[in-house]
Amino acid sequence: MKRFAVGPMEIQEEKTKADQWEKKFQDTRAREVALEKSLLEYRNKKVGLKARVTELEKSLHQHCSRNSVIELKASLSKIEELKESLKTRLEKKTILWARRWLKYAK
Repeated sequence: MKRFAVGPMEIQEEKTKADQWEKKFQDTRAREVALEKSLLEYRNKKVGLKARVTELEKSLHQHCSRNSVIELKASLSKIEELKESLKTRLEKKTILWARRWLKYAK
């Protein structure tokens, strides 16, 4: 077996390289932890936003339903007005026809 002679310079260089790799690993791990925390925050925010969207959709549905009820009441009111108007006109026409009939019946 061959033995390699390793001097103090080579040992120091290897130690420096190992320290650099260790620092890179720690930096990468710190970034990974920060990204995981950020991902968790965004997921929580997404859940909150989904809940808000659901709440707004429900509110919109209620608003549309309320508007429909108001529109239906307005339509019903207009129909009642038209009904009264037609009833009045019919009564007037009936009276006119009755007068004419009585006039010719004499």
